[in-house]
Amino acid sequence: MTVGDSVAVLDLLAQRGVAAWLVDEDPVAGARLLVELGGFDTAVGLLVRRGFVQVVEELPERVELAHPRYGRLVLLPAGFATDGAAVWERADGGRIRVPPAAFDPLRSVPRRVRLTHDEEDGA
Repeated sequence: MTVGDSVAVLDLLAQRGVAAWLVDEDPVAGARLLVELGGFDTAVGLLVRRGFVQVVEELPERVELAHPRYGRLVLLPAGFATDGAAVWERADGGRIRVPPAAFDPLRSVPRRVRLTHDEEDGA
């Protein structure tokens, strides 16, 4: 999935009231979006209606979708703390806390978030 395709998906989700951020590029995993937990099911359903097929479900960590034209897209559900940090649960029971500073401060698409191993807290 190209960055342009990812931006189109972000725009589609934003139009439906789903907050999502493009995770910095990962050539192995393909395009990844961090999606606010409250809109996660809406995001998956919307993309399936647009021709994506759910190929992997490893909740609470991720759902992976595939499209014949656009390729793979990984959605990462995240809850948000009162301080603006995101908490992304891993399948192994650990969690990653993403500090507010990791999020692109602009509200325009494409909003980006940077995930690093430093955010892992294992709690």
